[in-house]
Amino acid sequence: MPKKGDCKPIVERIQLRLRLASNGCLEYTGALVDGYGYISSDIPGGSPKRVHVVMWVYHRGPIPVKSPKLCVLHKCDNRRCCNVSHLFLGTRKNNNDDMRLKGRAKLSHEGTTNAAAKLTDKQVLEIRSSKLAYRTLAKMYHVSFVMIGKIKREENWKHLLLNRKLTYAKTR
Repeated sequence: MPKKGDCKPIVERIQLRLRLASNGCLEYTGALVDGYGYISSDIPGGSPKRVHVVMWVYHRGPIPVKSPKLCVLHKCDNRRCCNVSHLFLGTRKNNNDDMRLKGRAKLSHEGTTNAAAKLTDKQVLEIRSSKLAYRTLAKMYHVSFVMIGKIKREENWKHLLLNRKLTYAKTR
């Protein structure tokens, strides 16, 4: 058991557990939770920290307090990676859109794979491109005008947004 004051700072402890992968990722070899590297806090009784977030803050500075909340995301899609050149700031929505674009989203209950779906992908695309009133479309497709609004605003059937370009929050 280390004596009080013997503990190494968190970044030094992280650096002891890094390995360079062939793709340039700096992979954390310590404890993982859901595939992300975790390390205990420097503060006694403090909560464990995600390694990639600690390294972002160490190299790039604090994450700006903004609404919507910004997260540290991976360009490389490697949850163990804490190479700051592979990290960027974005919202949870950015992260989810990125996941869908790269085919990593679990789409098992979206669109026509949902047993309760009343529309086909083709019909949703027709609705999105239509200039007709919401209530007219609702009657044509036998769904509520609220559902038409959600489709038009791209709140539902999001898996059909694959051609959309993502915009991420600017980093320093």
